[in-house]
Amino acid sequence: MKLQLNTKLTLKWVITYAIAMGFFEAAVVIYMRAYLYPQGFTFPLKPMAEVLLMVEVFREAATIVMLVCVAVLAAKQKWQRWGYFLIAFAVWDIFYYVFLKICINWPSSFLTWDVLFLIPITWVGSVITPVIIAVMMIFLGYLLVAYNQKEHVPLPKLAKWLLLIGTLVCIIAFTIDYVKFLLVQPHLDFNLLASQYIPEQFYWSIYFLGVGLLFTGIITYIRQKQKMKLL
Repeated sequence: MKLQLNTKLTLKWVITYAIAMGFFEAAVVIYMRAYLYPQGFTFPLKPMAEVLLMVEVFREAATIVMLVCVAVLAAKQKWQRWGYFLIAFAVWDIFYYVFLKICINWPSSFLTWDVLFLIPITWVGSVITPVIIAVMMIFLGYLLVAYNQKEHVPLPKLAKWLLLIGTLVCIIAFTIDYVKFLLVQPHLDFNLLASQYIPEQFYWSIYFLGVGLLFTGIITYIRQKQKMKLL
């Protein structure tokens, strides 16, 4: 599973870009927290001006677009592009926390609650939860890049379904506590809701079910590659 020289070089640039994005993202969050949480970040979230909230949502969306663009430019083969995207996304996510820890000594532990995403609703979880998934993304991304250097090794249907369902289950784990909070609220004002919401429970059983499905999907892909060698 050795990488060709040109693949190694491309991978190095993709990783470098992702690390830089991690610092850029951390810097934005540091500025926001200095403005909104001078005493330190905590729940419930403080209300934001509507324009700032909209900017933040579009900033998150723009981040995904940037990662997609890099993946598309990094390779011509579809599955390699997916691999580079997964690696870039995961490295960015991990180094985002690394730079926050270096710059402002946050989070205090891997179990610290964090807002993970705002699209389409608020995702919350302990810091360790996206990091675990990011490590798996790097591994799967590396496989996709390495397996598709000389031949076409797509994900088998079973692996696709396992990865898709596993992803959806993990998203449910990240959002279910907030959804339960929304269901008992009489209003739909985001700022007002945000100023009232405090995470109460993380559904670890759902999360690890999702992680298990993702891991099984990756193993399925590895086994397919091994079968191809035997043919």
